[in-house]
Amino acid sequence: MVPVQNAQYFMSDLKLPIPSLHCLARPFEAEMEDDEFLTLFVPNDLLSSVLTESDMRSVRVDGGCGLLLANYLLLLKRSLPGLRITEVPHVFEATRHLIAACLAPSRDRFAESQRPIDTVILEQVRKYIAQKLADRDLTPETLCAGLGLSRSRLYRIFEPLGGVSTCIRQQRLLKTRDALADSSDRRSISRIAEEWGFVDPSAYSRAFRHEFGISPSEARQEGWVNGTSLTRQTVQHSSNGKLSLGHLLQALAH
Repeated sequence: MVPVQNAQYFMSDLKLPIPSLHCLARPFEAEMEDDEFLTLFVPNDLLSSVLTESDMRSVRVDGGCGLLLANYLLLLKRSLPGLRITEVPHVFEATRHLIAACLAPSRDRFAESQRPIDTVILEQVRKYIAQKLADRDLTPETLCAGLGLSRSRLYRIFEPLGGVSTCIRQQRLLKTRDALADSSDRRSISRIAEEWGFVDPSAYSRAFRHEFGISPSEARQEGWVNGTSLTRQTVQHSSNGKLSLGHLLQALAH
């Protein structure tokens, strides 16, 4: 059983509680200030192949391993409603290996849990991008500096998703699309584009058409008529570019 408070978080800016493992065969009492917490029940045989009996005693997982495990469990909770049956085996194995690596760290165990670790990092980077999206200075270099990541690792994690620069551009295009579909937003197209970092109107129009299949002016017209911008990729981006945990794990496997 791994209890973790259910709290909003982002990297080290917010204090995460320390996850802990408790054996249900032993008495357990605890007091929590928050009335919300997350509990994952883990069968003994799930970890017996990778952990010794002493590793599975009641322990607190602090330090970097604790932060990593807490972030992963919160990501797992958020992703469960959208998880597909075909994704369950990937999530099962990833969760098993990550818990084992955090409870009994070793080079081999962290190597086996690389995918879930990369998934946690990817999710944190995406949150950082969302917070800084309107900043024109947002680049892979500033991401590395702000999150303490190496350039090579950042690029490797985002490679299956088309690259970090592509993800930033897509999120910005989504913001402009939402603004264009809003009939109450009477700003010019160039003003909206500039707000989200597109200073060249021609380059913005080409990027918008490539992403959604129509021009910005057509998106505005459709949005005002239909109440939403109905483009070729609306369904794909309906959740603002968010992917389920299963999707992320599968993408990072390639």
